[in-house]
Amino acid sequence: FSNSCFLDTDGQATCDACFPGYTGRRCERCAPGYEGNPIQPGGKCVPIGGGPQIPEKEVVCDERGGRKASDGGCQCKPNVQGPSCNECATGSFHLSHRNPEGCLRCFCMGVSRQCASSSWNRDQVQLAHEDAQRGQFSLANSANTQTVSEGIRFTGGSELTFSSFHILPRDVYYWVLPERFRGDK
Repeated sequence: FSNSCFLDTDGQATCDACFPGYTGRRCERCAPGYEGNPIQPGGKCVPIGGGPQIPEKEVVCDERGGRKASDGGCQCKPNVQGPSCNECATGSFHLSHRNPEGCLRCFCMGVSRQCASSSWNRDQVQLAHEDAQRGQFSLANSANTQTVSEGIRFTGGSELTFSSFHILPRDVYYWVLPERFRGDK
């Protein structure tokens, strides 16, 4: 019930100015002299006792999360909420126009149902043929007591292969990669 909101310094949504009859950080309560429940789906605040109606401002729907409904409100996509369809529902993140669900469901491998969008981006670190020629790749066992660099082949566009496990002692082996592949990735 506001045309403009922003993320405050504490990371919470805060609205600049509420429509007449609404109050609260997110315009989620009825102002004095009004009654109703604006956080209930389809709910709104109306003057107590049927006093003079103040014309409501036209609701602007966020096209990323929904569309205008026939009743003048907004119809949100499945994982979107808010009067303007501009907030991801609990358990989802990343509001996007291209997503038919509006927001992505959290996928935290069963660890948590809490998630949020990130400013990080996705990219790939590419393997170069020169890296393989310089012998920068090896295999090491889990205790890091045995290292193997012979028999590693660079194939295709960017694929490393090793197929001589039969000559190694039985153990779990890991790729040892150059520094540019390591770190917080």
